[in-house]
Amino acid sequence: MEHLKEVLIYFQGPEYGDELAINHEDLLEKLLPRPNLKGVQLWGYQVSSMSNLMYMETIRSSDYAQAPSEFTFFPSLEELSISYSPKLKGWWEGDQQLVDSDGRCWQPSFKRLFELSILVCPKLESFPPCPSVRILSLSKLDKNFKIMEFRDGNGYSHYRPSALRTVDVFENIGYLKSLSMSSVTGISITWDKRVERLSEVKEAFRSCSSSLRRLKIRGCDNLRSVSEGLEYLTVLESLSIIECPVLTFSEEDDSNGEDGMPWGIPSSEPPFLRVMES
Repeated sequence: MEHLKEVLIYFQGPEYGDELAINHEDLLEKLLPRPNLKGVQLWGYQVSSMSNLMYMETIRSSDYAQAPSEFTFFPSLEELSISYSPKLKGWWEGDQQLVDSDGRCWQPSFKRLFELSILVCPKLESFPPCPSVRILSLSKLDKNFKIMEFRDGNGYSHYRPSALRTVDVFENIGYLKSLSMSSVTGISITWDKRVERLSEVKEAFRSCSSSLRRLKIRGCDNLRSVSEGLEYLTVLESLSIIECPVLTFSEEDDSNGEDGMPWGIPSSEPPFLRVMES
């Protein structure tokens, strides 16, 4: 399988018992540590971490001659999808940085990863740095989920420009708070039953105020107000609000628009606007 480029692994569900979880880990170790892989999809993985898999990749990778803090995990991987893994808590257990036998600190990262989808992993708290990701989908993760920052051998984080362009969040708008949003051009917020106001993530909208062009909000049953969110989006071109039954266009939301646009969107060219009730 030296020419293998993509892998799709569909594990049996938890109804088959905990004994099968050991087999999951063994199978993953045998199939995935291949430097030429460009796409991986995992469905129903029943182990709490992928630390063993990371160790296998570490000892096989020719890139380990690099500075430890620049170690690239799966150097060719461009697409990764992890779905329905209820036990998965993180890529490895313990500290965010690892120490090799010589005492050197290093932090694995996905440097070429372009598209990342993580769905229904309710215990997943973090993911390794992936500075090249442009397309991101998140759903049903730990409420404090975050993508880690790069850190050097002394534990200091370093700013790197974000490549992120498209973000889809399902059932928890709060994920936007932990992301680097400065270059995002499209956001989709879907089926968040708890959010009531976009102001809950207004800092995220502020950070992408000069880049966001497309915003879609759908199925947010308790969303009542979009003020303190949309007015920051100075280059917004398309806005869709669908199946948000209690959203009202009150004076609070629409009185600030000098050009007649609702919610005070400060745009010389009003965006395409679609509002649909359920």
